Parts: sequence; C-alpha cells; structure tokens
Amino acid sequence: PMLRLSVADDGPGIAPELLPTLFERYATGDRKRQKIGSGLGLFICRTIAELHGGSIAVESEPGRGARFTVTLPLARSADLAEPS
Repeated sequence: PMLRLSVADDGPGIAPELLPTLFERYATGDRKRQKIGSGLGLFICRTIAELHGGSIAVESEPGRGARFTVTLPLARSADLAEPS
C-alpha cells in the first residue's frame, strides 16, 4: 500500500520545457522571473522521497497552476515493531 499526497495551486503554472529538469539539483525554474532560492528545494524533496522508497511528480499547464504529488510506501505494523 502507498500513501499519495498531492498539493496544487492555481498560480501561473510551469512551462512544459522546464518540467523534465525541475527536480534536478540547482534547477531554478523560469529564468524570466526573478530568481528566488538556490534550486535545491525540489531536488531535496525528490531525494527524500526516493530514499524512503517513494517518488515525486509534477503536473502543470501554463496559466492553470501546478500539482505536485509525493508517493510513499506505507509501513506495515510488523515493520514498526521494536526488536526483541
């Protein structure tokens, strides 16, 4: 079983040509806008998700916002039991 968490907005969206590299280290998005941040946030999110056996994805259309979805495996109660 997996947990899926989505966060969406109704902002300007992300240009299609930026989507393939959005989760790479130092990717800062739309160069036409003021650069804010170091380009590490989404890279760190992807790394954390993958280290936990999950993934992160984005869907976006310019002018219609973006939706980020993080998928993580659910721990079984046996996986959480303390060692004896």
